[in-house]
Amino acid sequence: MYAETSLPELLTLQWRINGTNLLGATNYWYYHYPLQPGDAGEYTVVATTATSGAYTSPPIALTLYYAPPAQASPYFSLGGSPPWSARM
Repeated sequence: MYAETSLPELLTLQWRINGTNLLGATNYWYYHYPLQPGDAGEYTVVATTATSGAYTSPPIALTLYYAPPAQASPYFSLGGSPPWSARM
């Protein structure tokens, strides 16, 4: 993500997720890899100036779609006598 501002006296930038400051995220850009499920949410950046106060960007929603890892060897029992089983 990247922030652009036309504020002439910009002092600080602070990136947030769901309203919580992201530790160390004070640059014009925010980069995070690899993404984890907890990284989904609404990101904003707060630009603060000495004379005009703080401005918060509109939120950017990050939604992650991922497939759970497949089991290496799913197992199910068919029952009966003798006990039957199958592996996929």
